[in-house]
Amino acid sequence: MANKSILIVGAGIAGLCFHRALKQRGLDATIVEKSPSWPPAGAGICLPGNAMAALQTLGLKHQVMQQANQFSSIEYAKANGKTLSTANLDNAPLDEQPFVAMKSLALLDILKDGVENIRFNCSPTKVEYVQEGTLVEFSDGYSQFFDLIVGADGIHSKIRELLFSANPVQNLAVSCWRFLAYLPDVAQSPRYLVGNDDAFAFYPLGKGYFYCYAESGDKNKQLLSASPEQLAKHFQHYETSVARAFEQIGNANPLFASAVETITPKEFFNSNVALIGDALHGCPPSLQQGVGLAIEDALVLARLLSRYPYEQAFPRYEQIRRQRVTWVGEQSTRSLKLASKGRFFHGRVARNNTLRRKGPGNVAFWQKLMAQDPLKDVL
Repeated sequence: MANKSILIVGAGIAGLCFHRALKQRGLDATIVEKSPSWPPAGAGICLPGNAMAALQTLGLKHQVMQQANQFSSIEYAKANGKTLSTANLDNAPLDEQPFVAMKSLALLDILKDGVENIRFNCSPTKVEYVQEGTLVEFSDGYSQFFDLIVGADGIHSKIRELLFSANPVQNLAVSCWRFLAYLPDVAQSPRYLVGNDDAFAFYPLGKGYFYCYAESGDKNKQLLSASPEQLAKHFQHYETSVARAFEQIGNANPLFASAVETITPKEFFNSNVALIGDALHGCPPSLQQGVGLAIEDALVLARLLSRYPYEQAFPRYEQIRRQRVTWVGEQSTRSLKLASKGRFFHGRVARNNTLRRKGPGNVAFWQKLMAQDPLKDVL
């Protein structure tokens, strides 16, 4: 597919990884990004084994490990800190790749290094198929013909809106918050605290710093814009380290809030336009798979486009990816719904007993993911 003009919409993790994967195969692309500069990176990010395997294929594992903090175990506990279960991450097949956490900005800095052909403050407003080719008009008044377009612009994708049939985003009636905190006396391994229909997670970043993630049932989005003080009150039944974490939110440690949403992958492509990452299969962060799946998409699609014309590459891309991304989305939503059973006493007892008996469910999930090679069918 040499000498084809490719447009990537979105300069987040999916778009940047796809751009890098294309360059590895001798292909180039133009990136457009709706934000006036690099999009907000967020607070922190977790990278399970399959994400690290994909980053290794991109040639970035060493750089990531220099910025990341690795763990060998995780813990689930009740809101008061009493342990429910623990799991070792050094057993096969999880021992094939590290499980790490890092600042989101650090990962973005690694991915954007060397990217030059990008236009900011720019998004597609119209895509028209004319005799000369596919004409894309942009919000900045510019227009250009492209042979291929890849939407990597997130769960509320403009490309999906413009060119695909209705594929509505589903709100899961949960709000989440992410921020950084300095807690040198808190255990330096990932801990997931589960309460009623809420949860709080600590991911150590090293040297006493943590990426903190909180979520709560929020059907009417009343908590979505809550202040740190209001959130601290909402989570006051948690161990004291949670309140201390919320106290550190401020200008230096901003709070990132969002509704938890999902989208079932339906159309992977339409003519010469394909979707990757959250634009295709956005899912809850329950099992930490947003980044891993996005990089896998990028690798698979780039390899296929380097070997086949898009008329063959896009159907093969769907064939290879559909089962895996659909299963991950279903399991992520299921995990979120299991957590929500804590709203009721009997549901909370059942959930906690399941965690005691079976251990952390996300570990079994990661094991299944690691047992499969997402690139093995790229022929």
